[in-house]
Amino acid sequence: MSTLKKNSFIVLMLLLSLVVTACGSGSKETAEAENTANAAEETETKASGYPKEVKHLKGTTLIPAKPEKIVTSFVGADFLFELNKAPYGVSGLEVLGGFKVFEDELKKYKIEDMGNPLNYEKVLAAKPDLIIAFDWDQVDYDKLSKIAPTVIVDGSSEELNPDGFIHTFTQIADMIGENEAKDAFVKRYEERKAEAKKNVEAAGLTGKTALFMMAGEKINYVYSGSSTKIYLDAGLKAAPGTDKDGQIDLEGLSKVNPDVIFLAEDYSNRTGAVEKIQQSDIWKNLKAVKENHVYIWDTAALGPMAQGKYYGIEYLGKEVK
Repeated sequence: MSTLKKNSFIVLMLLLSLVVTACGSGSKETAEAENTANAAEETETKASGYPKEVKHLKGTTLIPAKPEKIVTSFVGADFLFELNKAPYGVSGLEVLGGFKVFEDELKKYKIEDMGNPLNYEKVLAAKPDLIIAFDWDQVDYDKLSKIAPTVIVDGSSEELNPDGFIHTFTQIADMIGENEAKDAFVKRYEERKAEAKKNVEAAGLTGKTALFMMAGEKINYVYSGSSTKIYLDAGLKAAPGTDKDGQIDLEGLSKVNPDVIFLAEDYSNRTGAVEKIQQSDIWKNLKAVKENHVYIWDTAALGPMAQGKYYGIEYLGKEVK
């Protein structure tokens, strides 16, 4: 081999060596970058509390990441609203629209109607990250859990104490990673409770008998127990014979004749029942009516919902006079 050819060969081999080294270095750097990114993502996920296991009425459900696309019932929507979260889809959306307290949220958010009863095909098409249902919802857990992680919330805590909904609220806040919003709500709620008690006393209604009712087209309902206990704890006293939920007609109402009446309209069928009952002569002769202690509010105040209860206790603190 001539000296020129020999030198050319050596130069060529050196160049090839540099190219191979550069490629190897690049591949190594790329792999290291990918590993670093994956590690950072894993650290961020763990720091956010996900994946997390949630124990519920049907067992344990693994939620892999912070859910953004949630399907729930109208009760679940209430809790999500108070956590500054809009559900993607709601079963019973038209029922939610029956409560005036949700007017702002329903205008603000675009929420898909999941049917009433729940339409499983719509849920499947929605491809949610999480499905939240309650013990009173008649849903097929096995079918839902095949679509997305599903949690069946035990709402019975509402029956155990006046703030039972806080327990439910806490469960939901934890599963969707919104504990700060939950804590802020609880703080505001406790402040409203204190204000309500002061206001009831200032109005001279402490110890006065109160009846909580929902007027319907054909039937009127009396609410009691966990539905009304937070309001009674503000200083009111349950009217005699109203310690259980049940129906009541005008004659029965005249026998109870409470000092104070909180009146709402049937949220599922608004037909002007409140206005109609107020036209009755029996109604006009009730003590609460004569003394101007009838308060017309939204039925949401009597339900197991966070926003509803907050609305109700805030109402006592501002509107009762």
